[in-house]
Amino acid sequence: MKKAFAMTLASCLLCFFCFAQAPLVSGSPIPASHGQPASKAEKSMFLEGTVESVSVADIHKETKSEITITDTAGIKESFLIKATTTIYDAASGAANLDSIKNGNKVKIKYVTTNEGLKEAVSITRLS
Repeated sequence: MKKAFAMTLASCLLCFFCFAQAPLVSGSPIPASHGQPASKAEKSMFLEGTVESVSVADIHKETKSEITITDTAGIKESFLIKATTTIYDAASGAANLDSIKNGNKVKIKYVTTNEGLKEAVSITRLS
């Protein structure tokens, strides 16, 4: 019985020291990204254009929501639409993604992630 108790106690102490984390030294800085998702580019950009397509996320097909527009120079750009993307109608009221159709004029505020993806922060339907 004493041998079993000693083995259990030794196992507990070994686990305690193996899984212990280094203590945070008082006054040491915590990185800005500590506990935060990967940071995005600092600067928000805007782009106006005509909607070419809008796709809604489908978990079965493993696709994400996305909008593709053509700007005035004829260049197509695609933007990831996240759950945090805000959508506005022409009167600056709240709207949903279903209200944006092909051919609508829109203004998109977006950021470019460190991975190079363009994420829509807000979408405003202009017409």
